Amino acid sequence: MGHQIIIPKAGGNQVLKHETILCPANLPDSSVRVLTAFSGINFADIVMRLGFYQDAPPYPFVPGYELSGEVSEVGSSVTSVKVGDKVMAGTKFNGYSSELILPASQVVKIGKLSLEQAAALPVSFLTSYLVFIEEGRVRDGDKILIDCATGALGQLSFSLLKKYDLDIVGLTSSESKKKIIEENGGRAFTHEEFKDSNEKGFNIALNSIGGASIMEHYDRLAPSGKIVCIGASSLFENGNRSIFRALKVVYQMPKFNIIKLMNDCKGVMGLNVLRLFDGTDYLMDLLKKAEEFDLTPHVDKVFDATDVSAAHAYLESKQARGKVLLKW
Repeated sequence: MGHQIIIPKAGGNQVLKHETILCPANLPDSSVRVLTAFSGINFADIVMRLGFYQDAPPYPFVPGYELSGEVSEVGSSVTSVKVGDKVMAGTKFNGYSSELILPASQVVKIGKLSLEQAAALPVSFLTSYLVFIEEGRVRDGDKILIDCATGALGQLSFSLLKKYDLDIVGLTSSESKKKIIEENGGRAFTHEEFKDSNEKGFNIALNSIGGASIMEHYDRLAPSGKIVCIGASSLFENGNRSIFRALKVVYQMPKFNIIKLMNDCKGVMGLNVLRLFDGTDYLMDLLKKAEEFDLTPHVDKVFDATDVSAAHAYLESKQARGKVLLKW
């Protein structure tokens, strides 16, 4: 018997439901069975729980994009891992499960990372790598803006970028969190302080807030600068579902004209890592590159899987100072 957490309908964190399931007995030749140790929680999980995530499957479904655990069984054609190996995996949903059957190509050995750190790595690393290395093409001397600098993605981004000589400005929702940014080597502003500042000339801006902030950050780009939009965390506040708020945020999203982009000599890019899971080989090849950066993902808090509602409440209240995990 196994366990999983489902979202049965759109709503607050109290709708999350813990279920007991019968795990499949048959294992495909090219797959592995993983006993989950930890599942990572992401803001996208909250957005889909609220009913605002267009790529979410029909209710009910099991959320979750990343996990770590131990291989308990391998298919007859699998040679990349063996029983007993500690692995991490990226998943297109179903990550909130105590046991999964996954293609062997979708799991990666965790190396020197702990199981907690490994569960915190896939989504943050893939997002950061794609934003700054693949799309942003970061170079020494660049000025960088990270609008989610104290969360799991922001802190992992600081770690990934430490090999470059950069001027990094990090934004946070509270004065008390500014110290985290400064300890990571960045210059810290609250969102309100940044609006009133004269900071500009950014070569790359990571925007996770969405709404009106996209244009605010775009206007601060240097010539040939790029803004990479990865989400819209402003869709919700304290985990509350509000159609009015969602419509307002979507309405405030700018519609860029190609002629304007040419005249401004700036770039606007987007990233939805979930869409790339349709071809997992690409993402898993990228995930293997994590070892090149000597990363140490910061885990802020671990909740028992049965306490998933409290875990969501903690993340959506913006208290988190790193990754939030579920323990199985």
